[in-house]
Amino acid sequence: MEGPPPFESDKVILQLAQSLVGAASSASYADFVDEVLATIRAPLEESVEDVCVGIYEGTVQPELRTRKKALLGSLQALNGLDDAVKAALQSLTNTIAEHQPDEDEDQSESVTSYICNLVKSRYDISLEILALLSFIASETPESVEDATGLLADTLVVVHGLSTLWHICQQPGSNAPKRAGSVGLEEDFAARFGRLQVAMSEAGTSMQKDSDDFLIHSLLPETPQGADTRTVALAFIDSTGLLTPRREITALAGDVKLLNELRLQGHHSLVAEVAGWYPRSPAISFVLGRAMLDLKQGEEAANVLEGIASVFEHDSAASLLDRQALLSVLPIPSFQATPSFVYQQIASWLEQAGFLSLAVPYWKLAIDTARSKSDLAHLWYKISAAQIELGLFDDAYATLMETPYRDQQDNTLRKLVDVMCTSGEGEKLVRMSFAGLQSTVEDILDFKARHHDPLQPPDYSSILYSWHVQRGNYRSAGAAMYHHGRRLGALSNAKLDFQSVTVNQAQSYLAAINCLSLVEPRNAWVVSTRAERDPTASTSTTHHIPPELFAFGTQERELTRLEDIRREYALSLARLELLPYLDELGTSGISLSPEDAVAAFAQFGLYDSAFTAAASLQVSMDGLFKDLARKCASIPSYSGMDAMDVAPWLEAASERTAYWDGTVSEKAWRYLRESLNRYDQAGTGYRYHKDVLEAILNYNRHNRIPNWLSKFFEEHHPEYLIRMLLRYGLVEDAATHTMTMIRKVGISGFIAKGPALTI
Repeated sequence: MEGPPPFESDKVILQLAQSLVGAASSASYADFVDEVLATIRAPLEESVEDVCVGIYEGTVQPELRTRKKALLGSLQALNGLDDAVKAALQSLTNTIAEHQPDEDEDQSESVTSYICNLVKSRYDISLEILALLSFIASETPESVEDATGLLADTLVVVHGLSTLWHICQQPGSNAPKRAGSVGLEEDFAARFGRLQVAMSEAGTSMQKDSDDFLIHSLLPETPQGADTRTVALAFIDSTGLLTPRREITALAGDVKLLNELRLQGHHSLVAEVAGWYPRSPAISFVLGRAMLDLKQGEEAANVLEGIASVFEHDSAASLLDRQALLSVLPIPSFQATPSFVYQQIASWLEQAGFLSLAVPYWKLAIDTARSKSDLAHLWYKISAAQIELGLFDDAYATLMETPYRDQQDNTLRKLVDVMCTSGEGEKLVRMSFAGLQSTVEDILDFKARHHDPLQPPDYSSILYSWHVQRGNYRSAGAAMYHHGRRLGALSNAKLDFQSVTVNQAQSYLAAINCLSLVEPRNAWVVSTRAERDPTASTSTTHHIPPELFAFGTQERELTRLEDIRREYALSLARLELLPYLDELGTSGISLSPEDAVAAFAQFGLYDSAFTAAASLQVSMDGLFKDLARKCASIPSYSGMDAMDVAPWLEAASERTAYWDGTVSEKAWRYLRESLNRYDQAGTGYRYHKDVLEAILNYNRHNRIPNWLSKFFEEHHPEYLIRMLLRYGLVEDAATHTMTMIRKVGISGFIAKGPALTI
């Protein structure tokens, strides 16, 4: 029997396909569709023919037994089956309007609805053709010349239409409403006599006036009065999804559409659809960017890595792959090198908040750079990211590898600052910084001089530890001494000066300990006058004339170890006086060494007064004279429990509480022990003389203590006699003279000292 004319063969193909699908149950056909979609959206591991035949035989074949003979007969009567299938496929991908709309055609349908209905009808037909071809390949493969080629071409069409239909189904601001079936005003439908195409589900065409589809946001402005069909086909063509291709792959149009969807914020949709394509560089770009937008950083980093390989000299990527990638890659083609692409990937990861994932790409950018002359910014990017992430060991390693010295300095400042503020000062000082140690010291010193000494981090302590770690005790001592001076220079009335003074004393003590380990000739510190502590003694420094320094430098002062010890003692004195002088704890008033000693004496704290005077090298004349007057004022008959006559004695020293005797005896004993401790031959016994003079000046008729008379008889007899005569105590002077004559004899007495003058 003679078959249908060639021009009607493609129409017969569609009729046979529809008949085959109609013979199968909706459930089995739905399974067929599901397996087809799962197959074309994943890498093929078998031949196209084997896959399609397997799907067919596992789904619809069992239900075609009664119709199988009739279908085979219709196929045998058909001439040019291969050409008919190709013509049908070409009609499904055609986007050119080949006829003018009829006058009675409904032009009121929106472009969006028309696109959705058109795509759905073509998608359904493509699946039916695939079902028919699978039937042919399984039941009568000799009916076609190239079953594998036809199946492959059909899978490509199904893939494109299924993707486009999936996008069409995505709602915009509101989900689209469903309505009854409308006419399929398209070229191939008009050509095939408006076939009634079976739908996979009833009522799937979209309502005419609904523009609440995602694709509505992709449509360009439509001129008023434009033909709906023409505009719809032009849009479908612009998506690129139906562009002819030999296999399922992403061309420039596909990735441009996906990228546009990504830019509009449809990240999940893009990630889903991109996964339906083989992983080409262009697909890797849109998929990776979508994953970044979805905060899937690690997955995105792995996907994006592949796009740079396109621009390698020995790249295996095809020209189409390169063109597709360049169509969406925001990089000019002349800059598209592996190094620059890696920089872009790192930038995307950084902007998305995945800084740790960006670091390896900056490293790749350095490794693949054609020229190594201008990569300083990349080295800084790596180290800065590692510092921000708290990867200080990695940042240190990068710093030491950086071949640019200026960049090293920038990185070093950031590393030091962040490590110190993060409480990692101990780790910092243990790093060697070979070749950069002086720079580290300068940074820490600058921070210590300009940072609030009461606010963390304590740069002075870190600098101190840095020098101690390297055995530079003189510099370590200088760091803590300068810190102490800065603390003393604080003048804010709201400060807790007690804690400030404690901190200052600790700083001076650390400086003393360090400088004590240095040779005495090198145990000194140089400071500027601007750093001077206003509360410290100004007599403890050695001024260096400004003419010895370059013009514009500040005047310098040299402070020796003994000077620091005096300032330490003064800090301790301030702390001890805080309970007695409230103003010392609420304001930064100056306290000179003399003031400190006088304040101790004022409150009867003679032990502290003598200790402070000895440490601060303040004369004790006033102390001993004051103490002698107080002792002379105590009645000798005062009993053991009459401490109210000398309340200062309890405050003078804790030792007096354990002594036996009257108050007078305790007071004179305290005076005697103080003289024995602080008045030695090296002082010329000046304080004994001051005590004798104070006693006689208070009341010349008071009896001089025996121990004091005996002291002068042994060491300065002539001074005792001279003072007695000066105050008119002739009898006492004569008595002492006769006593000394009897002890040594007249000749010995004359030889022992000069002639007495009155």
